[in-house]
Amino acid sequence: MSILRDRFLVAGAALTWFQLYLSGRTQTFISGDDRSGPFTVSCSVPQGSVRGPIEFISYTEDVVELFDRYAVV
Repeated sequence: MSILRDRFLVAGAALTWFQLYLSGRTQTFISGDDRSGPFTVSCSVPQGSVRGPIEFISYTEDVVELFDRYAVV
């Protein structure tokens, strides 16, 4: 949420809405007849969401900064 708040200046009711929408999410993995989970998801972009592209950008917009900081080539 800090990226939405600090870099994109999302605040107030909009920030609260994102927090509620993204908190308490779980994920289940299915392969054939095997199933594992549900597992609590601490970060991700929900599939099939119209808000997905905005959330993806908020998770990845600083990737270049991270590459530079940790000398990733």
